[in-house]
Amino acid sequence: MAVPSLLELAVDGTSVALRFSETLSTTLPSINRFSVLVNGSRVYAVGPASLNADGTIIRFSLPSAVAAGASVAITYTSVNGADRAGFGDIRSLSTNERAAFFRASATTNLSGTASQAVRISSESTALQVAETELITFLFTRDPGTSFTNTDISVSGGTLSALSGSGLTRTAVFTPTPNSSGTASITVAAGSYTDAAGNAGSAGTTPALTYDTLAPTL
Repeated sequence: MAVPSLLELAVDGTSVALRFSETLSTTLPSINRFSVLVNGSRVYAVGPASLNADGTIIRFSLPSAVAAGASVAITYTSVNGADRAGFGDIRSLSTNERAAFFRASATTNLSGTASQAVRISSESTALQVAETELITFLFTRDPGTSFTNTDISVSGGTLSALSGSGLTRTAVFTPTPNSSGTASITVAAGSYTDAAGNAGSAGTTPALTYDTLAPTL
């Protein structure tokens, strides 16, 4: 059976995000089940708690923004269903197993950093026969595993599997054979997130032309 375990605690201003190993049940604990310390002082969460789209991140708010560089610790204790009406334990959606007690410190404090965005770049602006181009995706915040090849729209050629980690990911673009035109490599807004579950903005490559047409006589 799959028991939800806490993978990451991230804070961003007033937002707190708890990322779990399992897709969670939509019935969540009440806010008073979380004890939050900011720089060692108790603060009281405001709510209610909510789940992100894929059901793995619990988010709730604090009454005031966490400062950049501040330490944040959260304690959660499951009491096996003994919560206010309409609330419950953190449980796996698939197995109904409940998360155990945990005490965690923030692994990511995004407060004071730029919002999630991506810049797509290439070294060349034009490609010919047998040429490829390294495409770089530079993020303002680490998208983790939320950014994959399926988030990228490509026209005028193909893109290899992504490589890299952290703020920088790369892939190789190969133009369509025996063709010419302007390539487009884009990332749609909301297709990736930061550690706190905040959706990122759109990204588009600069103009990248290609001409792979063979000469004729």
